[in-house]
Amino acid sequence: MADILFNKSGVPLIAYGKSYQATTTGTPSEKPKNTSQPKNPDEDKLTVGNIQVSTWGPANDFPKRAGEIINSVGVLNTGLKFTLNFTMGQGIFACKVSDYDE
Repeated sequence: MADILFNKSGVPLIAYGKSYQATTTGTPSEKPKNTSQPKNPDEDKLTVGNIQVSTWGPANDFPKRAGEIINSVGVLNTGLKFTLNFTMGQGIFACKVSDYDE
């Protein structure tokens, strides 16, 4: 069984789950109108103390939802673990350059 996330216009964005098979047929008879609307940057703000920060999605739960989706899809989970292990294995680390030669 697969779960499908749709946008507000009903367009499927992502499908995930244990198994999924889909087919598409045909093409639209006319180009769809622009469905993307600019978003007001102040809509997704949250005030913490005196600081205003951006929320992570409408319910401010993007990390939780992303974690659930990633853990339920083996390819995403494996790919992200591989990327993490590769990056850490190469010795990449944060640093501040204080000086350099010409």
